[in-house]
Amino acid sequence: MNLYVTVLVCLLAGWMFQIGFAILQVQRYYKRINQLRLLGRCATGMGGSRYKGRVYAALVVNPTTREVIAAEKLAGVSVFAGFRPVPTLVGASLDSVLKDDLLTHEFSAKLRTAFRAAAQTLHDSFLKATPAPATEEGRGAATRNGGARAPAAGSSRHATARPTKAAIQPRSTL
Repeated sequence: MNLYVTVLVCLLAGWMFQIGFAILQVQRYYKRINQLRLLGRCATGMGGSRYKGRVYAALVVNPTTREVIAAEKLAGVSVFAGFRPVPTLVGASLDSVLKDDLLTHEFSAKLRTAFRAAAQTLHDSFLKATPAPATEEGRGAATRNGGARAPAAGSSRHATARPTKAAIQPRSTL
């Protein structure tokens, strides 16, 4: 066999192994996130960058008390990295995690950023979940299309009005 073909086959085999291991890592990640979702409201955050390495954090919060039920981090340089619990945050309130009260020097800057992002996502989801005050029509302000109101009957959602069918048809002459 030619040297170029051997090198090409080795590169292709390495690439296939990389894809296979990446798929396994993604499957394990989502499996763990789905397990955490069974505990309560869950959010993930990311800290770091592509070149400096990334750290992922998962926070699970009780929806009624807004206390952290579970906190886990995913950090590592290989595809075999898995979630590890962070018991320091368990039992803390969501607001204290968001205000950075509990994220002390024992956490790296990337991990603090990841936990803060997860806490902010949860905080925002709690704000969206609170019902809006009813309007005079008896409906809340939140609708299916993200809070935007549907156009009134007979109006167009475009800036320029479209011509009606009657305006397009030619007039009959007598």
